[in-house]
Amino acid sequence: MRNTNRAVPKLTAFVMFGSLVCLTFLADDLQAQQNLPYHADNAIGSTTSTPVNSHSYVDASIFYSGDICLAIGSALTQISTNTDYKAKSVVDARGIYAPSLTTPLTCAASPWSTVASPPTAVTILLPAATIAVGATWVLPTNTQIIGVGPRQTMLQAAASMTDLIDMGVLPPPPPAIPCLNDDCNGMAIRHLTLDGGSGNATNLIVNRGSQEQSYVDDVMLQGLSAAGTGTGLFIIGQDNAKLGYAVNSGPYSNISFVGSGTCVNIQGTYATRGIHGLTCVGSGSGSAVLLDGSNNSIEDVFLSSYADGIVIGSQASLGTTGLYSQNNVLLNIRGDSSLTNAVVHICGPVGHSPCPANSTSYPAGIPGDLTIMGITNHSSSPNTIQDDVTNSSPADTYIGMYVLGETVSGFSVSPTGATSTSRFTTSPSVPTWYVGSTPPTSGSSCQTGSLFSIISGTSTPSLSLCAGGVWGGFSSNH
Repeated sequence: MRNTNRAVPKLTAFVMFGSLVCLTFLADDLQAQQNLPYHADNAIGSTTSTPVNSHSYVDASIFYSGDICLAIGSALTQISTNTDYKAKSVVDARGIYAPSLTTPLTCAASPWSTVASPPTAVTILLPAATIAVGATWVLPTNTQIIGVGPRQTMLQAAASMTDLIDMGVLPPPPPAIPCLNDDCNGMAIRHLTLDGGSGNATNLIVNRGSQEQSYVDDVMLQGLSAAGTGTGLFIIGQDNAKLGYAVNSGPYSNISFVGSGTCVNIQGTYATRGIHGLTCVGSGSGSAVLLDGSNNSIEDVFLSSYADGIVIGSQASLGTTGLYSQNNVLLNIRGDSSLTNAVVHICGPVGHSPCPANSTSYPAGIPGDLTIMGITNHSSSPNTIQDDVTNSSPADTYIGMYVLGETVSGFSVSPTGATSTSRFTTSPSVPTWYVGSTPPTSGSSCQTGSLFSIISGTSTPSLSLCAGGVWGGFSSNH
């Protein structure tokens, strides 16, 4: 008992000493924060008594005086003009609040308009508010803008402008933030809504100069002109007379578009990382997606209130070199009952609107090597796929596969209907190849040009051909 009683005072003294040390460190830390030349920065440890700034994180709210973009610009300048600036930084503007729930934050000019030398790599965190944007935001290389969520953070065009956001820019014209070898990288737009301000902005996101590690995710697009001439997401590539350099960009994922205009326009861009998760709800006319580039993939798409859902090859005669749509893949495409023409429309020599009619760019520019898998049509219109290359239009509610090859060598393409193109489909509405153990009844109706292979037994004939709309047989010796 005496040993225990003696230990108590020692333990109490140790606790008191530890508390004193903690209070001393806290006081030193508060003093260090007060001595910081920039209170927007965090402090980091130092071997001397002088506090050291950490420009890896800057609180933009310290600079706020009525214009959020000026505050962000001041934070960007602080990062880029200090010798202890690190390669990657964060500008946090989430502490800037709107005057009221119905009053947007002011942004008279781009955040980079006052920054002489933009930081090498920075992430900008935007607040849960509507930001009234007065000029195009031109993102420098390795710049990411991240909101709180699509229904919480909104950039809204408050003045007339062509684009609300440009992902990189190629010189000329000014103001230009050129990238080495015209190769901008590392730009991202995430978790926010972009609003055209009822037509103040013609386009919402335009990528003509951002490539690897540049992407868009969880973004809502709305508010374009009722005239329907604007575009939500515009990706411009090198095939369009070298007017853009968006090759290898993406993925573009979880994107929703509502209102007038084109949902997505891929123009001359090849080998993007694809579009994954897209909802396009239009205003009853026009085309939701224009695909005029090669080596792209588009998957998990819902289309509503347009004439055509996805149109491939409609801009084939645009530009000095023309645009080509080869080797594209469409997966899990669904159109609802409000589409009035087709879920997918493939342009070709036949030239149904909105495709060019008998364009001189054909046959070289006709789409080819196209794979469509898992397409659903809940529309009252007759076409699931409008194929102007083979001049056919299957109207099945579900089509598991539709593969369009390329023009067969040695055959010419006629403006009245190309018949020299390879194709395979699971749709029974167009000529295809069937297999089964029982041959079709001779003389029964079918799609002219279809084949039926007998895969069991010794039935004669072993191959049936549909000619003139009825099944006939080949002998097993042929």
